[in-house]
Amino acid sequence: MHLPDGFLSDKISFGLIAVAVGFLAVGFSQLKIAVAKKVRFLKQKLALADGVQQQSEISQRLKITSKGKEKIQLMAVLGSLIFALQMINFPVANGTSGHLIGGVLAAVVLGPWAGLLVISAVLVIQSLVFADGGVIALGANIFNMGIIACVAVGYFLYKKLINFTSAKFKMIIIGLTAWFSVVAASFCCALEIGLSGTVNLGTVTVAMIKVHLVIGIGEALLTVLIIKLLRLKLNED
Repeated sequence: MHLPDGFLSDKISFGLIAVAVGFLAVGFSQLKIAVAKKVRFLKQKLALADGVQQQSEISQRLKITSKGKEKIQLMAVLGSLIFALQMINFPVANGTSGHLIGGVLAAVVLGPWAGLLVISAVLVIQSLVFADGGVIALGANIFNMGIIACVAVGYFLYKKLINFTSAKFKMIIIGLTAWFSVVAASFCCALEIGLSGTVNLGTVTVAMIKVHLVIGIGEALLTVLIIKLLRLKLNED
């Protein structure tokens, strides 16, 4: 699903870069609120009058909270895991590929915005360091795997479905949304390629969705398993 450069038209590529930048700006803003708080401190300064006098004033600065540190550490661990999962690629057609995404995993464990930042960081490293996904196509890849799979499906659809069920069905809902997140992201990817005129829309849509219907099952099983293991670990601690 990592789109290489040259598969999308400039209009779609740069349009999705703008969309991705906007969402990432919101993500960083929300993360700052979640992990840090404003603290007041006494700031001293020197003021020149007839002589040198020392004056003090109250100022504010951001300080990362203990829970914030834990969240950042969890983001790093989860990012490493998702990075490893995404590096396992399955060829689809005409140079495109399919793989596990980790969007629902990131969204359920970290929340939508921190999850988006983790997925985006993984995609940036893969593109710039490992040439897995194009640089100009980063906006599209972040849109498909971050905004669609993690934020839209991985969190908001998951939350909507949870509201209509009891807690005992939570893992089933997580599995279903994980599966659907992969299919939804693959559909968006195919739509972008088709609208760019690179490959026939019908051909690429069938090829992408057909593979990701199966990949989504693996995504669902792994997502549920990892979340269960994380819960056990947190309960032990």
